[in-house]
Amino acid sequence: MEETVILPEAERLLTDADWHAMNAAFATNQNPLSGRIPRDPQFDRLFTQIVMRAPAPVGLGD
Repeated sequence: MEETVILPEAERLLTDADWHAMNAAFATNQNPLSGRIPRDPQFDRLFTQIVMRAPAPVGLGD
């Protein structure tokens, strides 16, 4: 749906100023998994919970 509905509507409705504002917002995002910023222990705990609950072969759960 993103490719066929959302993005065409965004291209039709959003102004250049809207796109510039979104680009600026995305440029400030910090990806905790990129290695460019210190890891947040909160994400490590979340990752551990996911691995423990996800079934094999993705995780260690049942």
